[in-house]
Amino acid sequence: MKNRLKQIIVWCMVAALLCVNCSFTSEAKTGSKVTVPKTSITSVRSRSAGQVTVRFTKSKKAGSYQIQISTDKKFKKNVKSQKVSAKKTTVTFKKLKQGKKYYVRVRVYRTVKKKKYHSAWSKVKSVKVKKKTTKKDSGQKNTGDSNKSENTTDVTDATENAGTTKDTDTTGNTGATKDADTIGNPDAAGDTNSGGQESEDQKKEWDGTVELEKMEYELGDEIKVHYSKQPECAGEIKEYYTYGNRGEYIDYTERYTKKNENGNVVCTSVGHTSLCIIFPETEHYKETWISLGKVRIYNNEDPLGGFNLSGYKYGETMKKEVEDITVTNGTGSFCEWFACEGNAAWLNEHITFKVSDVTPKEYRNLMDWAGWNTSEPEIKVETYNLKGVYGETTSVTTSITSGKIEFSGKAMSQCKLTVTAGAGVRVCRLDAYRDGVLYDTMYVAPKPYDEDGNLLDTELYTKVRRNVEAKLWTDDMSNYDKLKTLADYISTTAHYPGYQCTQKDVNPTLWDGFSVDGIALYYNMFNMPVLNRAMALRGGIITCVAIDIVCAAAEEDLRLNYLYDKATDTVAEGEGVWLTIGDASTNPSAGAHESLAYKDADGNIVYIDAQGRMARNSCEEHGCLDKVIRD
Repeated sequence: MKNRLKQIIVWCMVAALLCVNCSFTSEAKTGSKVTVPKTSITSVRSRSAGQVTVRFTKSKKAGSYQIQISTDKKFKKNVKSQKVSAKKTTVTFKKLKQGKKYYVRVRVYRTVKKKKYHSAWSKVKSVKVKKKTTKKDSGQKNTGDSNKSENTTDVTDATENAGTTKDTDTTGNTGATKDADTIGNPDAAGDTNSGGQESEDQKKEWDGTVELEKMEYELGDEIKVHYSKQPECAGEIKEYYTYGNRGEYIDYTERYTKKNENGNVVCTSVGHTSLCIIFPETEHYKETWISLGKVRIYNNEDPLGGFNLSGYKYGETMKKEVEDITVTNGTGSFCEWFACEGNAAWLNEHITFKVSDVTPKEYRNLMDWAGWNTSEPEIKVETYNLKGVYGETTSVTTSITSGKIEFSGKAMSQCKLTVTAGAGVRVCRLDAYRDGVLYDTMYVAPKPYDEDGNLLDTELYTKVRRNVEAKLWTDDMSNYDKLKTLADYISTTAHYPGYQCTQKDVNPTLWDGFSVDGIALYYNMFNMPVLNRAMALRGGIITCVAIDIVCAAAEEDLRLNYLYDKATDTVAEGEGVWLTIGDASTNPSAGAHESLAYKDADGNIVYIDAQGRMARNSCEEHGCLDKVIRD
């Protein structure tokens, strides 16, 4: 009997140990303890009829959370349960019984080696669910037991401390804890609340106001607030981000601020964030949550900044049907942006800009030969703070890398640079100076349009082509002779030596004519096909597509008809031209080769090519520039 009694005592002790509020509930097969820290409920509120919102603290090792709500404090009946991910710390229960008291608890789940473990339940909190207000109720006086928006009374969990607290519906049992519904509620049990303790149902939110000392901060600044009246205890300032249309879930993750060793909140990262302050439950007030608004945090000590290179890989400013492109008398304007982590005041104090015309030499020679007058570009600068889109970033370039990098922080302010390109300007250089020292550079190739939306390069192209024709054509030439002479000129003054021959060490003459500041800015980089066609008449790189120039001369300058109809795949009668490609060209083995078909008045068809020499040699070896018409 003694041994049997000892065994019973041991088993009782084991059972008691399993019931206490320990930090783990299971062990892995290895025998090591799997810790699952508890969470705690920070607030339980009923702001809408039939709904309860539960907020709880975040657990670092949590894989998920389980939240239970019940009309039974022992959670034996009418239990509703939700499971949410570790990212959430707020849950809303809906379709609850209005005016009914509910109890809430939370526990943490964690998965280790494909096995699930959970913590002990948190302390239970209770709340009275809000009723839907009727016309009759709206005119009645609010009494002590009227429906409130929230109640956060702690109730001892029966599964944790069984036998240590008595629950009773009467007020006469000395030494026993009174039920929360009867404390200080004269309508509930005839008590006059002479003890001075305020009912949880009668508590209200702290009715003071709080304002931030300022809405703009710098890194390292402490965030301070001012109260309209002194609260019963200090509030806790937190960042927050709401999820859902009604903000059912709130994330308090620290992104831009943190507490220092003194417990004060300081700014640690550049960006925009929303702040709130939370007052804990006190003797006279329930937990109160107040929004403080969105703040900006700048880096004005040593901010990262640079030109915004959105779309820069294409190397051009495209035509835009908006206000930031204006065209007057053949002069086009475009906009670029410079952004940084500092504020607008820092930009105005430390950053200045300069724009210059760096049109490559061969482009400039082309315009001079066509008789175009040029003018210097101008720049207008507007500086402002960004509005604060959450997570806003921008791309920048540095003078060191001349490439694309991302901000390590956030773009907090920017300068809008409106550049008037000037007539004949095809490449602009934008320089940013920080305290007088060159900080960043970018190159832009504007595409100017006239007031009717016509590309101005078209006019230049026509002038250059007709200048060449005037030097090559004579009155005794037939239409075919004129087209063939123009095609032969292109073939001998331009060539396609392959990609490697565009490099400086292979073709220094070509490099020098189309580079800027030691950077390869070949005319095909900026996607300006009309200007490229004009350049093909002045020497340079070209392929078989240069036959487009001969086709344009036939239609616009010789007034010949374009005979091919693609819809019907037919060629019209009479003298004229059309473009052929692939197996219909003079080189059917090359699927992309282009030729020009010419049909005379007698119906005879001949083909014309403007290929350009295909050899991996330089301009000097090819001799193309010696054949270019320059006078």
